[in-house]
Amino acid sequence: MTSEVDDSKSIGAQIIEPGSLAHTLDSLHLRLALQSAPRRWQRGISELLKVIEQGGSFEDAVNKGMGRMPRDLASLAQASLNLPDPTRFLLDSMAAPQETSFVRWQLRLLFAYPLVMLLSTAGLCAVVCAMLEVMLVEGFGDFGLTGFDQAINYVRDQKAALFALFSILVWCTVVWITIRMIGPAWSRIAILGGLPILGKPLRWIGLYELLSRYAIVGQQTKDSVKASQIVGQSYHGSEFEVVSDLVARRILAGTQFGAALKQSMLSDGLSAPALLSIDYATDQSQACDKVATTIKSMAESRCRVIDGIMPPLIMIMIGTMIWGTISGYFSGLTILMKMITSLA
Repeated sequence: MTSEVDDSKSIGAQIIEPGSLAHTLDSLHLRLALQSAPRRWQRGISELLKVIEQGGSFEDAVNKGMGRMPRDLASLAQASLNLPDPTRFLLDSMAAPQETSFVRWQLRLLFAYPLVMLLSTAGLCAVVCAMLEVMLVEGFGDFGLTGFDQAINYVRDQKAALFALFSILVWCTVVWITIRMIGPAWSRIAILGGLPILGKPLRWIGLYELLSRYAIVGQQTKDSVKASQIVGQSYHGSEFEVVSDLVARRILAGTQFGAALKQSMLSDGLSAPALLSIDYATDQSQACDKVATTIKSMAESRCRVIDGIMPPLIMIMIGTMIWGTISGYFSGLTILMKMITSLA
């Protein structure tokens, strides 16, 4: 936006005449943002676009649509009013989540398929164990056969282990549904980010999105304190709310940006050196963009590593369950064959 800034008004409240170049750019930015925005944001952005196309300013559009937008989108739009080009910031902020959505989807697939296979195998083995128990207790008992106590106990132990696995998975599902329904958004990354295999790429994805937004804000303002406050405000109601707020407080207290982000829960030993390198760059906005690209490639590489590890790991787990179930059958069959041999 190239029009003169009136210091008596906020940037978003500058009068933009309908049909002017600035007004057209705002409309174009919102149209492009609408195409790349998450589905749950599209209605809110459509409301903003409608007000803009009717001749209103972007600040009027944000104030009118605050109550009808998701909280994270409302925070993003409200924070954009502190920048010279708010609609461009809104558009650019859609890029990082769109790029990381593929990595998130890939991680879901990497864990969803093995989990389905594991549950299916566990269910089948539990049914077989239940049938074996009936066969050993009632079937052989009808013929007056005895001496199957060890085999029966083995089958019951297998069945108890399978039901324990089901109970753990059901409990985890209930906890996750509860968090999704009533928990704050930041609790998701706090819980999933601490998991052994899944957590590291998720934290790197979060770092990529944070750094990308800092780079976008840095292109419009060179004040690091102001930039951190705008980014912190833009993440209110999202999963990175706590991280961005703490980073803003550390920067306000005098800590440099890279060191402040290194102290966050998203950082680890592999990403920390890259984050610290930002503090030595002459152009921090450009440095954030480069480090974000590096961290994104790290997340994609980790996904490929997980993709190579999961199949043999799942095959070992499934093979163990199947072998445990079959061995219960053979233990009873072995005892039966010994009895038949002794009668011969």
